[in-house]
Amino acid sequence: MIGYDPEDRPDDETRPFIPLNNPLPVPEKRPHLRMEFDIEVPEDDEFDLETGSGDDFDI
Repeated sequence: MIGYDPEDRPDDETRPFIPLNNPLPVPEKRPHLRMEFDIEVPEDDEFDLETGSGDDFDI
């Protein structure tokens, strides 16, 4: 049996990093599309709803 000497192993910094090839098929990349709508919302539109202190639910 041949003994293993950890001192003989090259440093991790000197060994080149070579990634493995992926054998699985991957989906094609598609560009991201920006969605645009025909409805224009004013900048000062208020979306917060006021609720009373006695309400039993959250919106």
